[in-house]
Amino acid sequence: MTDFNALLDTPLDQFEAPVPLPNGSYVAVISAPAKLIEPKGDRNGGIEFEVTFIEAMPDVDAEALESSLRGKPLNEKKQRLTFWISDNSGYRLREFAENHLKLPSGLTTRELLAQAPGIQFVANVTQKPSSRDPSKVYAEITSTAAMPE
Repeated sequence: MTDFNALLDTPLDQFEAPVPLPNGSYVAVISAPAKLIEPKGDRNGGIEFEVTFIEAMPDVDAEALESSLRGKPLNEKKQRLTFWISDNSGYRLREFAENHLKLPSGLTTRELLAQAPGIQFVANVTQKPSSRDPSKVYAEITSTAAMPE
């Protein structure tokens, strides 16, 4: 983790926008306990997983990846994977847990949260323009899959 006090002493011209990961598939791991997002007003609650990228798969452009990493290891790239939970969308979390993390069916959401850290899966990343500023691009986990056997 970055030292916040050191950041306060850093000249502003030394801050650079991160380069997003290139499109493609990555071996990823749930790297921390999930955070619960409390419902607010008419907004549903959710579950936010911290994902760490471990390895790029063959469909990732090696040059673009090297440029994105700026000399740092891939496992320093982290991203959030959020599931919004409602009566109509809870099945997505179930499919992720059972089909992609390979956890047994019938778990409660609390049991999933306890068991998910450390499990690897495939994260498919796509670069997308920011909705706030379309000139800026970010990488998003757009789908997931189970690890190949």
